[in-house]
Amino acid sequence: MNAAGQDASTSQLNTVFIGLISFWSAVIVGFAAWSYWQLYTATVEIARASAYESLSKDLVYRRWATLHGGVYVPVTPETPPNPDLADVPERDISTPSGKKLTLINPAYMTRQVHQLAKKDFGSRGHITSLKPIRPENVPDEWEKHALQAFERGAKEVSSLEPIGDQTYMRFMRPLFAEAGCLKCHAKQGYKIGDIRGGLSVSVPWSDYRQALRSELLVHVFGLGGIWALGILGLRFGRNRIQDNMHERRRASQELRESEERHRTILQTAMDGFWLADTQGRLLDVNEAYCRMSGYGRQELLAMRISDLEAAESPEDTAAHMKKVMAHSEDRFESRHRRKDGSIFDVTVSAQFQAVDGGRFVIFLQDYTERRRSEQALHESEEQFRGLVEQSIAGIYIIQDGRFSYANPRFAEICGYASADEIVGRDALSMVVDKDRGPAEEYVRRLLAGELRSIPYTFSVLRKDGNTIEVGAHAACANYKGRPAVIGLIQDISEKRRAEEKIQSYLEQLKTAFMRTVEVATTLSEMRDPYTAGHERRVAEIAVAIGAELGFDVRRQEGMRVAGYLHDIGKITIPAEILSKPGKLSAIEYSLIQAHAQASHDALKNVQFPWPVAEVALQHHERMDGSGYPQGLKGGAIMLEARIVAVADVIEAMSSHRPYRPGLGIASALAEIERGRGTAYDPAVADAALKLFREKGYAIPA
Repeated sequence: MNAAGQDASTSQLNTVFIGLISFWSAVIVGFAAWSYWQLYTATVEIARASAYESLSKDLVYRRWATLHGGVYVPVTPETPPNPDLADVPERDISTPSGKKLTLINPAYMTRQVHQLAKKDFGSRGHITSLKPIRPENVPDEWEKHALQAFERGAKEVSSLEPIGDQTYMRFMRPLFAEAGCLKCHAKQGYKIGDIRGGLSVSVPWSDYRQALRSELLVHVFGLGGIWALGILGLRFGRNRIQDNMHERRRASQELRESEERHRTILQTAMDGFWLADTQGRLLDVNEAYCRMSGYGRQELLAMRISDLEAAESPEDTAAHMKKVMAHSEDRFESRHRRKDGSIFDVTVSAQFQAVDGGRFVIFLQDYTERRRSEQALHESEEQFRGLVEQSIAGIYIIQDGRFSYANPRFAEICGYASADEIVGRDALSMVVDKDRGPAEEYVRRLLAGELRSIPYTFSVLRKDGNTIEVGAHAACANYKGRPAVIGLIQDISEKRRAEEKIQSYLEQLKTAFMRTVEVATTLSEMRDPYTAGHERRVAEIAVAIGAELGFDVRRQEGMRVAGYLHDIGKITIPAEILSKPGKLSAIEYSLIQAHAQASHDALKNVQFPWPVAEVALQHHERMDGSGYPQGLKGGAIMLEARIVAVADVIEAMSSHRPYRPGLGIASALAEIERGRGTAYDPAVADAALKLFREKGYAIPA
């Protein structure tokens, strides 16, 4: 191949190499963008969930206040009588002890709670309307757009927005006019059910943004290491291809020279050719050697071997010739001197033939270019090694169960001063006990060919005795001609801490949610102190029955929430009926029965992850259709409601009531046994009886 062809091939190879680098970089960038979007979307959803929980809490206690038409509080400079309630009878009252109380409406109460939340937690809340009564209730621009969206039918609005010099997750839902709201807003023309305005909550975005940044940093380092390793692999592959192309070009050149020698000397002559006598005089040479040495044919025929030899003295050359004569042949490397004085490397293959007084048939091959290629390859390998040695990712090679190679970053991650302390060590000795078995299995499967590569995480035992979490990606490859495991690791301790922090936020949200549920239950029990603790005990019994039936942890949590809230509708029943010691009249009993529907109505618009509102509606239904309020039968009653029904009967019969003393657990269980299959679900009844009679379960105090 001529020089133009060689340049064209090299140019094409470089073009392909650049294209592969561009493609690989685009893949990594695309994956990084996708990872960022996934992390960002998840973080925004967590922030939105926090805002949603906060707003749901505000709606619960505000609805409670609305249902009661407001609450009375002591008159203070911070809480003066509300002029908007001046036309409300008994706006201001006095206790028997003479303490001044004033009625505050739900909106005023909510504003004060929002002020405390802003001071203590940094979150913001705001009641607003397109027709506000108070100047401080005027909506900002974002709230204005949200209120207009509610007018068009939207159920809620949320987005990340700046407030001052900070960013918040803003969440807003509409407020509907209820009977208790008309004390202040009837004069504005509102009717029950109208959208009166909205309640917004703004949660600081800074903590979530910091968690997102920590997670992104781990991803950036990991993807950067993968990108760098890919570039190194492409570079190494290109160099190998270039070397192969060079070798093929050199072989082609040798073939061409061989054809020329065939026409002039021997078909088998490949490079330079000498024919010399026992005195070292050159008897014949070919054109190939003339080109190698720069001498003309006639010039060479007037010379001896020692005149061209640059590596041996004339005496050494004579001794070497005797050695060849004694052994008939020899192959060695040497150096020759060109006509211009330069030196070139040759491989010499000499044979002695005992004909015509003895002669040497010598073939010579110039391997200067090959040596240069080998040097270039060596330099390329050194460059590749330098890149690996400077990699931000830890790189290791395991062969025969021990480390055959480790780069400085690997040593740094594991707490060692240099890779020399690691090479030769048992690879599994640096893995903590709990992860050693899986790690050994991964290595076995890779070497057995069951897996091409595998990503996994494990804990590394550092030199100082501490442990860190690392993420690894390992693959099977050949190293020095034998199977080995080559891997890349990254320290993911920071990533783990970020994940733990996010999990902590989720646990805080869960705790806040359950505290809200408990507050709602407490508010209900304040009106019926004789049954205080009923909802909590029913919830615990229901959870125990659910566990006995095989409910998982999440479903058990749903049973707990449903148990706490199943009687929330009793806040609509007059307190004198709830605590009446005698027999209830038919009208009073019908009011008591209405609490199931009232509970459902209070809970139906709250987006629980469990069917809490339906359980509250159905917990007085019976399998034979004798229950209320809908007279449902059998499978039409949801399983959670059947469980709460049994738990409710057991707790109610065992506890004291204003109209009778507690009947005891034995009577309660006898009632469940009597109604098994008729009033109560058989499986639920059996689970409850087994809990109390066989497993010694007791009603919580």
